[in-house]
Amino acid sequence: MSDENSYRYQPSVFIGANKRRIADPHHYFGKHCWVTVKLPEGMSYQSHTDSEVMSYVYMRIQNGQVFFDGEPQHSRGKKSISLPIRWDEPYPQDEDVLLLEAKKLAAWWLHHVRKTTVTLDQRMIFETAFPFEVPALSMVDVPVSWERPFNAPWY
Repeated sequence: MSDENSYRYQPSVFIGANKRRIADPHHYFGKHCWVTVKLPEGMSYQSHTDSEVMSYVYMRIQNGQVFFDGEPQHSRGKKSISLPIRWDEPYPQDEDVLLLEAKKLAAWWLHHVRKTTVTLDQRMIFETAFPFEVPALSMVDVPVSWERPFNAPWY
């Protein structure tokens, strides 16, 4: 990821097999809605596997137990995972459409967590209570070979 585009991205909760953080689009630039799942109090750093955490996120999204926001809530002390969904104009977009896209994206990430092509940064999810800054050059985009879901935020 180049320095000239660094302001367009922020760190996600996912870390690639190469130990580099996967970039999310930056919430300052709009065109994205963040679908957030609040994690239960009993879930904490290293108490659950990455697969268990993502399975929980996927289940909550399937059941519609989410909230939509203009910025991610992970790394803000909220014990949550937020996934960016493209937010097309006109505003506001139908929440059912956003939820369907969130289901696809959560299933896609769960697949990659189970395959161990990515891991979760559980410290960021469960311990960090402030916006997380990472140098742009230490982040990577999602590889094209991963067959990204249509309408994923990286298109």
